[in-house]
Amino acid sequence: LPPEMDGRILWAAEPEGVPRITENTADRALRLKTLGNAVCPPQAYPIFKYISMIETGECVSVCPYGKAGGDA
Repeated sequence: LPPEMDGRILWAAEPEGVPRITENTADRALRLKTLGNAVCPPQAYPIFKYISMIETGECVSVCPYGKAGGDA
């Protein structure tokens, strides 16, 4: 994943005048609920990072899952 997707490089402040959703959108309430429940890359990144660490053995000193390649 690109470094920008790790959730650490974000805007210092949200830009002024950029609406999250227009006011004249069909099914506005449903869209707001969907946006609120969405999973974004910064949420998924740690999961894939830890899976990668387990698979490569990078976390062998701290994780209980054994060494790389499934040698538990």
